[in-house]
Amino acid sequence: TDNSEGTGPQEDKSEDDLQRMRERLDESGSANIEALEEIIAYYFEREQYAESLHYIDRLLEYLPCSGETWQRKGTALHHLQRYREALAAFDQALLFNPVDSELLLNRGLTLDYLGEYEEALACFERVLQLDNADEEGLFGKGIIFEKLERYNESVSVFCHIIENNPGHKEAWYELGYCYDCL
Repeated sequence: TDNSEGTGPQEDKSEDDLQRMRERLDESGSANIEALEEIIAYYFEREQYAESLHYIDRLLEYLPCSGETWQRKGTALHHLQRYREALAAFDQALLFNPVDSELLLNRGLTLDYLGEYEEALACFERVLQLDNADEEGLFGKGIIFEKLERYNESVSVFCHIIENNPGHKEAWYELGYCYDCL
């Protein structure tokens, strides 16, 4: 059958699941960590970041030392373009997971959006210290070099990415942009 209206059985099931999770949470007096995590995951899967924040904050009341939860809060805030708040959440997460590459990447991207390029570059460098082949860390570093108008360094980074992954379209695009600027 054609469910072009977006109200097919799968969406109904998802809404029913969300309702059951909320009921479970209400029954437990909001201390049900598993239900909170499921609700947050539900909203993240649907990119409903604003809706997730309430539940993330509730989860942080019970797990204030959870780097993963702080990172989720930072990710949600970043998607909502609340970059300063996202940065604070990522910094809090780093207290608990100082060598988490994904966390450092997210922090670097947020700093990039804030125009804090040198600090963003330091994040990407830290990612590359942990794994010198991290393609996302390399790409972020190349982008920051571009923004700092350090095009020769950017070219070097993008060429390195392309050597290892000739199908990396974004690196090819950025490489062309850098050559144009040079």
